[in-house]
Parts: sequence; C-alpha cells; structure tokens
Amino acid sequence: MNRWRFGRIGALALTLGIALTQAACQQDGGPERQLARVRVAMHPYLSYAPVLLAKAEGYFAEQGIEVELVPLGRSEQILAALLSGEVDVWPGTYTPGFLRAMALGGRLRVVGDKGYLAPEKCTYVGIVLRKGIQPAEARDKLRRMNRSREGFYAYVMSRMLSARGIDEQRLEFAAVQSEVVPEALADGVLDAAGTVEPFLSRATQAGTLWLRAQDVLPGYQWGILLYGRRLLTTNRELGVRFMAAYRRGTEQANLGQTPHNLDVLSRATGMTVQELQATCWPTFRADGRIQLAGVLDYQAWARARGLLDTVPTPDQLYDSSFVVASDRILRQRHD
Repeated sequence: MNRWRFGRIGALALTLGIALTQAACQQDGGPERQLARVRVAMHPYLSYAPVLLAKAEGYFAEQGIEVELVPLGRSEQILAALLSGEVDVWPGTYTPGFLRAMALGGRLRVVGDKGYLAPEKCTYVGIVLRKGIQPAEARDKLRRMNRSREGFYAYVMSRMLSARGIDEQRLEFAAVQSEVVPEALADGVLDAAGTVEPFLSRATQAGTLWLRAQDVLPGYQWGILLYGRRLLTTNRELGVRFMAAYRRGTEQANLGQTPHNLDVLSRATGMTVQELQATCWPTFRADGRIQLAGVLDYQAWARARGLLDTVPTPDQLYDSSFVVASDRILRQRHD
C-alpha cells in the first residue's frame, strides 16, 4: 500500500476531526479542549477499519483524544515500540514475541477484540489451490505451499491442513509475499497458498478456494487490541475512553460495505471502491470482548514447536477491565 498516501489522508482526517471538536466547543461557549495524543501502530489495511473509521468520524476526538497513526513494519518493531512507550496501542495480531514479553512481565496486555473468524460470514482466511489440482485430489497432489514460520497464519494453516489429514512434514514451504501469491499459483510455483483478504480474493482468480478457516476454527480470535504501559498503568482513564471510541469504530465497520464506509476506507487504505467491494471484510465482536481459548491454543501450538519457551497466564495476557468500563460510556451515549 502507498504509505505516503495513507499518511496524507490520515493527516487530513485528523485535521477535520480536530476542527469539528473545536467548533463544537466554541458553539457551547466553553474553552477549547486540549486533546490527549495516543500513538497507534498501524498499517493502512482494511483490517484496521475500526481505528480508521473512528478517527475519520471524530469518535476519538469526542473522547478528547488525538490519534496519531504510526506506520511500523515487522512485529519485532511493533513490540519494541510498545515496550519502550514509543507507541501506546497495537490493533493487530500476536506472535510468540508478544506472548513471551507478557510472560516475562512486560507492561502490555490484550484489552479487546480486533477480529475473529465468524462461521456465518464470508471467507476472510483460507487456502487456495492452483488450477489443475481439484479439491478431491489435493491430499495426494499437494507438495509446495507458502507459509510464515510463527504467526497466527501459520497456526491457522496448520490446523486446516491437519483437519484434512495432511502431514505438514511432507510439504515444502516457501516464503512468498502475499502480493505475489496469485502469480505464484498461476505459474505453478505453489500448489496451494494460505492467505488473508484482500489477497485471498485475488488469489482465487488464479486458483480455487479449497479450505475456509472459519470451518475449522469457528470463532477463532485472530486479531487483538493491545495496550502498552501508558494506557495500562499511567492513564487508565484515557485507555477507557480510547476503548469507547474504538468500539464505535467497530460498530460502524460491522455495517459493512455502505457507501459511506466504502468512501472513507477507500481514501484511508488506498484501495479502490471496486477492490473493497470484491473483498470479504473482517468481522469484529460487538461487545469488544475476546475469545481467550483460541489464543491459549495458539500458545500451546507455538510452544510445542519450540517457538515459545514460556507462556503468559490468562491474567498476564488479558485485561478485560477497559472494555467493561467502556460499556458505561457507550450506554450513556444511547440514553
């Protein structure tokens, strides 16, 4: 994605949000409110829709928050930024590194939902077969596949293959970037590819959708909202207000492909409206809570493969107090 365009659009949305807040304060006759800045590690992708929408719609500004979007790359960079206080929030996925840091006492916790595999919804994560391999013969013909080593994608792919009785040990895995998966399938470089939207929809144009992740792992918690030290300890009240605004963003994201959402997210992600319409959108939990069982199973999977030498307890992993406290703010809004 074009990060320059994302930063430009984010800045425009932020300027608009601040302007609206200042105008509201002046109309009420009160002093202009000083917004508290919260730094959020981000990528300009559709899965970050709750933050992108809450920012663009002024939900954070209504809670007295100015969100600064901080583009970061690999999970190691994001973890280091959270532990150092360079960023305050990570709305993303988890890796063994995050879990190990929690187990060793690092001041970061999962505080809410950022996406799960909804059984009744469209396919957000799946495995696509190249043309020439039919689903009925995949077990015998599957030889080469892409896969990350340790992330939740690797876990989901492992569980899907196991459900079909396929021994991973006999497969050859290659590191193939998601953007070039369609070409790798079309050229026969890969027999199958496990991927996530929007790359999944593109991959199906070069092959056949074979396995849907939600059929094997219904309800699996693949995405999490994670707080660092500042919102966990220094200013918990700010963390509650951030959660309330974020949850309003999830409500709007769950409305799906409305004309307004398409317009906002097209500008924020750089995807065209047509690309967004052709993509399965992630589903978020309306109450903001997470399904902890899936995360604990991932921990066990990672530890069994030598990817994680120590695991956090549930209390070290998850703090539900922020989402519980945000319930009151959201109820007051509806009263």
